[in-house]
Amino acid sequence: MAISLRPGTTCFAHGNTYQIDGQCSPTEINARDCLSGDMVVLKIKDLQAIPASKTPDRLIVPAEQWRRATALAADLYPLKDDQRLSPETLEALSTKHGIGHRQLQRYRGRFNQDPRASALVPRRRGRGEGSRVLDPARERVIAHAIEKFYHTRERCPKEYVVTRVGALCRKLHLRPPDRKSILTRIRAQEGMADSRARLGPKAAKQKWEVRVGGLTMSRPMQMVQIDHTRVDVHVLSDDRLRVLGRPWITLAIDVATRCVVGYYLAMHAPSSISVALCVEHMVLPKPENEADPGVWPMYGKPTTVLVDNGKDLRAHALTTGCEEHGIELKWRPVKTPHYGAHIERLNGTLMRMVHLLPGTTFSNTKQRGDYPSEARATMTLGELDAWMVQKICRSYHVRAHRGLGASPLYVWEQFREHGGWQPDSVIHPETFRLDFLPRSFRRLSRTGLEHHGSRYWDEALGPIAGRREDVEVRYHPKHPQSIWVRHPQGGFIEAPAIAGRARANSHRVASMDGEARERMIVLHDEGLDACDGIEVRAAESTRKARKGHRAPTKVTPETEIPSNEPAAREQPSIAETEEPPVMPIRIRPLTVEIWE
Repeated sequence: MAISLRPGTTCFAHGNTYQIDGQCSPTEINARDCLSGDMVVLKIKDLQAIPASKTPDRLIVPAEQWRRATALAADLYPLKDDQRLSPETLEALSTKHGIGHRQLQRYRGRFNQDPRASALVPRRRGRGEGSRVLDPARERVIAHAIEKFYHTRERCPKEYVVTRVGALCRKLHLRPPDRKSILTRIRAQEGMADSRARLGPKAAKQKWEVRVGGLTMSRPMQMVQIDHTRVDVHVLSDDRLRVLGRPWITLAIDVATRCVVGYYLAMHAPSSISVALCVEHMVLPKPENEADPGVWPMYGKPTTVLVDNGKDLRAHALTTGCEEHGIELKWRPVKTPHYGAHIERLNGTLMRMVHLLPGTTFSNTKQRGDYPSEARATMTLGELDAWMVQKICRSYHVRAHRGLGASPLYVWEQFREHGGWQPDSVIHPETFRLDFLPRSFRRLSRTGLEHHGSRYWDEALGPIAGRREDVEVRYHPKHPQSIWVRHPQGGFIEAPAIAGRARANSHRVASMDGEARERMIVLHDEGLDACDGIEVRAAESTRKARKGHRAPTKVTPETEIPSNEPAAREQPSIAETEEPPVMPIRIRPLTVEIWE
């Protein structure tokens, strides 16, 4: 079969699909690999045309036409080996199917070449799909304009290509092609190569790469995915006078059951602490069950944890904690978000619920429009936390999941009650918590252990204090009132803060309410006014005192009082002298007390 060498024609060569870009020699062409987008040189003799099916698809054939085609095929099939049909047979078939003799013979010839019912469906009249009637000169102009203007990272609109094609044709004294013809050529080139040129390799791969595989697990907690996302709603301070902003949520989802097995909500950005507390919430029995028994029955130690490549998810504490407790830690390949599809879909599901709350920011600024998110916020962080727990446990867990055919809670219960599976729990919960906290190494002296501007001590640290080697410290950045020091013989010693910032934080009993805060601000402003008044009066008095005098250029101290005074002689009485004696001046030393 002859193949057209016009630009844009798709063909086969060496087992791959290519799109012809143009002829570079009498025997070779330039072509673009439809899968990778690479430009290659192919020999014309190696090209093979892609066969076009000439039989219509049954799915798009009207029911009546398909019924008539199958009935005619049933009558023609026994006669396909006959060279000629008798006049009686032709007449009988023509009468039965309501077609003339000549049309019947054409149908018979078509059926003998392709003995299928679809070959007998009436064909559409006119030019075939994909056929082109423009002359080669204008085809080359269109191909040139598409390659030069459309296949660029600037992503010019299609109408701009139409304009440039018209201008080029007029310059070459050609009649400009119809706009529809140009848009048809642009659509014909849609694919991996087109997206690579306009969107870049990453976006093209995300859009066109084949992903036929899926992530399936045979039991709960076989693989858990962990990720963070920022919640699309503003929260208020506890006194409801300030908008704190949008909190962050850390979630862990079980791939087998789609249950949310770990959760942590906080205002601070994702960190190793977020991961540690999410892992703790995942592995240990949920504290939410104490107030509402059975509301969140999912817990257990996972076999594998899949996370992305964020810095907080590559923290040393997470790595060593997983190694300590036999949990396999895996990271997604770089720039492949589809590897975490389960947790990404979960984030999207929960955010759609959040978008119904007052104070939501929606998914983007376009959706938000002029909605006053900060002014409409009504929830504190604690209220949002309680709301989120209810949405996870009594909305997401109990609704049928499209990928499971049942609710996540039901699937979890079936595994436990009928599948013979039980969660793998930890023996020492407190040790497990410490194993996932961040660590550092510090020198332990006889005066205590210095850590982040605070000093810590416990009597149990006395036997190991003063050693040259550093000790391992586990700490919680958000609760610095205590740290945990690893003993050389094993185990941890909890040491409370005895001085420094952490000690000050531990004495804080309550935060100021709005009225107290306003009073402190007024006092602060009054202090500023008083200081300004003192400075102004001092400057004015100095200016008046120095009027007509030059400002001093050196320090002239007052006469010092000798520290070793001679022996005091007997002073005459006041009555014996005309003037009273001058009494010695005693200066009290200035004592300054510094309060921490």
